[in-house]
Amino acid sequence: MNVQMRRYASDSAMPAHYHEQPWFCVLMHGAYEEQVESQTHRHRPGDLLFCPAFTTHAQRFGNDGALKLLFTASASSLRYLADQGLKLTNSSCVHTPSAVDIGIRLRHEMETDDAFSAMAAEALTLELLAAFGRDALLGKGRARAVSPPHWLRRAREMLDACTAEQSTCDAVAHEVDHHPVHLAREFRRYYGTTVGAYVRRRRAEQAADLLRSTQVPLTQIALSCGYGGSAQLSRSFRAAFGVTPSAYRSLAR
Repeated sequence: MNVQMRRYASDSAMPAHYHEQPWFCVLMHGAYEEQVESQTHRHRPGDLLFCPAFTTHAQRFGNDGALKLLFTASASSLRYLADQGLKLTNSSCVHTPSAVDIGIRLRHEMETDDAFSAMAAEALTLELLAAFGRDALLGKGRARAVSPPHWLRRAREMLDACTAEQSTCDAVAHEVDHHPVHLAREFRRYYGTTVGAYVRRRRAEQAADLLRSTQVPLTQIALSCGYGGSAQLSRSFRAAFGVTPSAYRSLAR
């Protein structure tokens, strides 16, 4: 496994080139335009790309430059993706916002470099490959999640809108006119998590977005995201992303 973090200067360009082995890439920060054969693609943070071996491509970076995480996959992992219907003979891209957070955790392991970092890094690259495979198949219509009912989608939208508030499952259930037990059961069935865990994750994701995009102090971020203070934010954030908010902010730049 080969993992690299590369930074590209603002308004720079990379001439047409190819790689002798296939690479996956996560765009962590910035934006760029890529020319692959006769097609032009524009990439944004959260894009997870695959570049086959010997595929010629050129890139032009925007005003903010770019930070990219590049990694290779084992032959067995590529075979597994192929067995699921992804032949990976052409360049392809999916947009997976969680890829940025996984990439930050992977960068943290690269910088930690202790006895367990290689194992943790391998697990994180597999998580990225799973995200790529799942989203690529969804794009092809090969796998579709059962659509949740309208009232449950409304409940999730309410939770998304009030992550900074201390809303309860009972209150949300009342608003969508369903019993709290029914809401809890159906939420886990369709979304694969409990209501409480979902809200905790959304708060952490909101904090992560502010850490990446602003210089707002941690205490202010904590209060705006519904935490009691910076200490509570740090505990919750570390549980979600494996690093402290301060380390995340440093790694994301």
